[in-house]
Amino acid sequence: MSSYYVYAYTFLRGFTFILPVLALYLQNQLNNLFYVSIVLCVMALSTTLFEVPGGWFADTYGRVHSLQLSSITMFFALISLFQGTFIFLLGYAILRGLADSLASGSDIALLYDNVKASDIAQSESHRAELGKVISLNSSMWPLGAGIGSFIGGILMLRSYELPILFSLVPVCFGLLLTFWIKESVYKGSTHIKINFSLMKPILLLVIASTIYYSLDVVAHQWKSLYFEAQLVPLYLFGTIFMMTFILSSLGSYLSHFMRNKYTLPIAALCSVILLYCSTLAVGVLSAVLLTLCSFCYGVQVPKLMELYNEHFSSSKRATLISVTNLLNRLGLFVGMLVLGYTSKFWSIIFIYKLIGTVCGVVPLLYFIFIQTRTHS
Repeated sequence: MSSYYVYAYTFLRGFTFILPVLALYLQNQLNNLFYVSIVLCVMALSTTLFEVPGGWFADTYGRVHSLQLSSITMFFALISLFQGTFIFLLGYAILRGLADSLASGSDIALLYDNVKASDIAQSESHRAELGKVISLNSSMWPLGAGIGSFIGGILMLRSYELPILFSLVPVCFGLLLTFWIKESVYKGSTHIKINFSLMKPILLLVIASTIYYSLDVVAHQWKSLYFEAQLVPLYLFGTIFMMTFILSSLGSYLSHFMRNKYTLPIAALCSVILLYCSTLAVGVLSAVLLTLCSFCYGVQVPKLMELYNEHFSSSKRATLISVTNLLNRLGLFVGMLVLGYTSKFWSIIFIYKLIGTVCGVVPLLYFIFIQTRTHS
């Protein structure tokens, strides 16, 4: 039963209304794309710095306590965002990064340990069940974000501040829900356990996922500005963001049924092709092509998490997952900083073409990972 509360908490984490309006709100307050990128860079840097300490806190003081503190921090982050001045926007970026770091890996670690505990009690294989719970949990955040984006898109037509104000409600409900989540009953070994025979292929996997994650998140956070440049009508933003997250949720859920070993490189390749085609189109067609990328992203997330969790022991799982997330956040920070600087010289559409070009290496790295792992 505790697993269902974790799913609901993950859903509520995504169920905020600010996603379609965040970049536009920052642009409206700061009136400069470079300054917008500075705020987003600070958020990425904050998440990077707090990532491993957040995982350590979860392993040391409990994953449930980490989720509770994440919700409280997110509440004050939204209050800071609502103030609108540059100092408060930086405060939002720092607090949002801390909130994301505290939640990062804790939900997956809780679910994985519940599966392991059940596996020990019943003496049954946990591998299939692990893939199922990770896929289901991975689908919850984008599902909540999709519904929240649709509502946020309606609210933003009246005011950019309304989605921020209403986002406080699901954050409070998420905090209350954590009091029904039970701490992990399975602890396993007290030592860090890593399958060193797979370190080289895992390193390839980390590099590929870092490149893809960092650039994909940059593209997502600038999406409203990109749509504006592509002449997409403003009233469609909420619907487009909703479909983005719904497709990501669907991809995460269906990934459990995709057992082909080449699922990762195929999904990444399709994402790159769709992204680049979007930059060549205009208007609604451009938005549709970019939105389809989210399905490919959704497929990859649970596959990556399943591979990472497979080789980490329980007592240090949240910490080690946070290390991999740390690299992703660091890549995001660098990508946001570099691309934010280039926005002074290049159009946002050209920057999206550059993102698609760089991401073209990811399917190749995934393919090499699969071949190396097969022969290890």
